Amino acid sequence: RRVKINPRSLDIDWCVEGRLEVGEHILEVALRLPEDDDPGHPNFDPTGGQVRDRIVLVSRSTEPPRVPPRPKSAGSFSVLTRTRRTTSDAGEEQQETWEAHETAVLVLDMWAQHGCFPASLRARDIGRKLNPFLIQARDKGAVVIFIPSSGVEEMAPSYPIQRRRMEEAQGNCSEATRCVAHGRTHAGQAVPPKPSEPSLPFDQGCDDGRGKMERWDDDSHRQMEILDIFPADGLSDNAEEVFGFLLAEGIKNVVLTGVHANECILKRPFGLRLLADQGFNAVLARDLTDVLYDPADPPHVSHHQGLQLLVHHIEAYVAPTVLADHLVSP
Repeated sequence: RRVKINPRSLDIDWCVEGRLEVGEHILEVALRLPEDDDPGHPNFDPTGGQVRDRIVLVSRSTEPPRVPPRPKSAGSFSVLTRTRRTTSDAGEEQQETWEAHETAVLVLDMWAQHGCFPASLRARDIGRKLNPFLIQARDKGAVVIFIPSSGVEEMAPSYPIQRRRMEEAQGNCSEATRCVAHGRTHAGQAVPPKPSEPSLPFDQGCDDGRGKMERWDDDSHRQMEILDIFPADGLSDNAEEVFGFLLAEGIKNVVLTGVHANECILKRPFGLRLLADQGFNAVLARDLTDVLYDPADPPHVSHHQGLQLLVHHIEAYVAPTVLADHLVSP
């Protein structure tokens, strides 16, 4: 795509031409013009320095971006999963080997801010641990899909290939493919528990001293910037797209990371409950998640203990859990 840039004024006949990929770019220009050497000109710079301009360019195209095929690795993951027969037993661990090209990592709702301030602080701590984990998971051959519910359209112009990759996969989730997410195109289409799953150990709460969640505009649901998005990643908050991509790519193992385990991780249409229903080997990375819980509410335990109670519930009734650090260890 051809672009013209005038870093000083529309009155100056000067431009740079170049070809840019669709997306956002930053150009730094250092230049001298004839008036820079003319002491009588009002723009004369007696220091003789060059003028530097930083220009943000957004290159757009009416043509959809070309989505390259996903590179596939011959590597593997050595995984130690944990399940429970009941929430009170000691738990059982099982060693598994996963093929890297059959493994995906989903990053759910790691927004730049949340409606509960302490939850936002904890999410930032998770983000600082999550980004190195994702880099190592990619290096081993897993695919990463970012799912910032309600924030995708805000982010899509900056990540057109990642967004297009998921859009192209939506058709693979249909009645013909027996895709259980068929018809679930909105992140708010919550998945209820099965009759065999008891109530969660506590209700949603905020530990900010007020116990209430603040509401905020959907335009602020952009993902936190600490998480790097790579060209081979996906970006979506549409369950048909997510499931369609997983099915088309032959994914068998799905690791869920992000927040919150008692809300989005379980209840979103791309969360643990529906992934398990599809037959994926879905697991929760229990060291890369959090819960919305106020210790002032029943069962009146610490926040850390509340997280452990929820993890035990998931292990007993929904899906296994893993430690992310163990997943990518040499």
